[in-house]
Parts: sequence; structure tokens; C-alpha cells
Amino acid sequence: MRKNNILIGIILIFVGTLYLLNIIANIDILSFSFLWPILLFFIGLSLDIKFFRERSNGGSLIPGGILIVLGVFFFIQHITDYSFSEYSWAFYSLSLAVGFLQYYFLYRKDRTLLIIGLFFLITFVVRFISIYFRDMLPWLSMELVLPIILIIVGILVIIKK
Repeated sequence: MRKNNILIGIILIFVGTLYLLNIIANIDILSFSFLWPILLFFIGLSLDIKFFRERSNGGSLIPGGILIVLGVFFFIQHITDYSFSEYSWAFYSLSLAVGFLQYYFLYRKDRTLLIIGLFFLITFVVRFISIYFRDMLPWLSMELVLPIILIIVGILVIIKK
């Protein structure tokens, strides 16, 4: 019962602080467009906390990692007025990479999970670089991403045998 009171107290303090900031700073903090990324983040965080409390089932790690990354990304998108929207697909890949790698490193050392996580991480890096350096490296396009990733994963599979 004591844990529930602490959680309810923290939620009330959080909502009260948001409401106060809404009144003082005249920022529409309590709008759904502002709160849904925070909600994604806290759902993901609660899934990860569930794993660390129970240590019995790692199944919550993959969606937890995905939701944490997406919550942070969409929150940054909202406060910057979506000025980084061209990076969205890169961060979708990053969220999947974090989910799978978190599962691999914290719960089960399955090589397939590592390969899947690295695949999405490499996809993120290549996509991010291709967007960020598109003026300096015009030859680097998304058409090259899949073949490059397949080659790298193939090399990793051969090396690990």
C-alpha cells in the first residue's frame, strides 16, 4: 500500500507541475500533442523497470526499448516544431535496435537477436549519415543501405562461424 501512495503522490506532483507551468508560462503543456511522447517514454520505462524488478521475463525489454527511444524522439520533435522529421525513419530503426540489443545484453544471449539488433543499428547509422551528409556525400543514398547492410551482416555471420 505504501508503494501505491508514493506512486500516486509522484503522479499528482507531476501533473500539478505541468498544470502550473501551463498557467505561468502559457505553454500548452497539458495538450495531447505534448503529452503523448512523454506517455510513450514512461510506458517504455515502466516495461524496463518491470524487467529489473522481476528478472523472470525479458519479453518487456524489446517494447520497452522501442517506446523509450520513440518517446524521446517524438518529444524532441514536438519541442523543435518537427524540424528533424526527415530523420524519423532513422530513429524508427534505432528504436528497434535498442529494443533487440537491450534484450540480448540484459536477458538472453541469442546470436539471432544480436544480428537483428545490429542490422537495425547499422540501418540507423547509414540512414542518419546519408541524411546528415547528403550534400557532402551525394553518392550515399538509401538505395545503397540494404545491400551494404546485407554485406556487413553476411561478413559477421561468416566471421562468427
